[in-house]
Amino acid sequence: MTILTSKWKLSVVTLFLTSFHTSHALANKDLAKHEQFESDFIYLGAQIGSIRYQHGCEPWAVNCDKRDTAFSGLIGYQFKNNYFIESSFMDLGDINATYFESGINVPYQGKMKAWDAAIGYDLELSDNFYTFAKVGVLNWYGETHSTSQKRKDDGFTTTASVGLKYNFAENWQARLTYQYINDLGSQKIGSSNGHIGWLGLSYQFKRKKQTDPKPIVPAAKPQQTIKEKPVQIPTVKEITKVVPEKTITTLFAFDSSYFVPSTEFNEFLTHIKSYPTTEITIKAYTDSKGSAEYNNRLSKQRAEAIKNYLANHGIDESRITAAFFGETHPITDNDTEDHRKHNRRAVVTSSEIEVKINKGSVNG
Repeated sequence: MTILTSKWKLSVVTLFLTSFHTSHALANKDLAKHEQFESDFIYLGAQIGSIRYQHGCEPWAVNCDKRDTAFSGLIGYQFKNNYFIESSFMDLGDINATYFESGINVPYQGKMKAWDAAIGYDLELSDNFYTFAKVGVLNWYGETHSTSQKRKDDGFTTTASVGLKYNFAENWQARLTYQYINDLGSQKIGSSNGHIGWLGLSYQFKRKKQTDPKPIVPAAKPQQTIKEKPVQIPTVKEITKVVPEKTITTLFAFDSSYFVPSTEFNEFLTHIKSYPTTEITIKAYTDSKGSAEYNNRLSKQRAEAIKNYLANHGIDESRITAAFFGETHPITDNDTEDHRKHNRRAVVTSSEIEVKINKGSVNG
């Protein structure tokens, strides 16, 4: 390996470790404040790894070094919450071997570079921890040379990877990957299966969603002292009135828990303020887009958004029961956007109650 190549690889390692230290400092921020992001975004990253060429040397080699350090730069696009496409450019290191030829030991060195394009899927294990798998095609460029000859070749093959991802800051993600490359090389320069263990770091260009506005709390009015006057207590005749159950449905935008009250909803709010003994039930739903786990969280956020709105407008939280059902119980199919719009809903109901009202009064 030349001195120039060694210096280049040392520079890449230094840059990788410096980037990791900087991003680790960002992780000291308060991660408890969970921000919502758009599900589609681009990311860039770098990886350092260890590669082993399974059949890197012929059986009659005097000595064989078929392990080396590998480097990779990658770009990807995450979409639909769990799917991603990704492309990498890789320096897959060297193979060094010595063969006994014509009475002397002849050193050989093989070099390999490649780029790949793959599609993958993330499986969420927790809020910030994922496992993933991806498959794709790989275009390799190889070279083998000794003191007397030099041969080059290139071609295509298949590759597959599995690994783990961890979001340790808002935009930073670490990953640990095992990659298998099938039949890397050719008869002209030699062929081998590649096994690589990668340690990577990527930056995600996420866009934040629109957040819920902070409620406006009216200023407290100063208390007034009222002088008590003797009041003649009238004789009141009371009758019982049944206040029927009242229900209102509100719709949400796609992939959003931002609640915008309608005129009808504020009329409903006036109704439940007028009858403070009613019990309020909130049931929130989503359409079928996204994973079931993600939709459960989203419907919970929608139910809580309405509950917070009612509480901020004078409704005692002990009166409110909030439930969420994700993508279950659709009122129509999810085949079209118009149908899905009606499934992104929350149904708010006030219970039936009996109240006593004054029919009239007679002074005693």
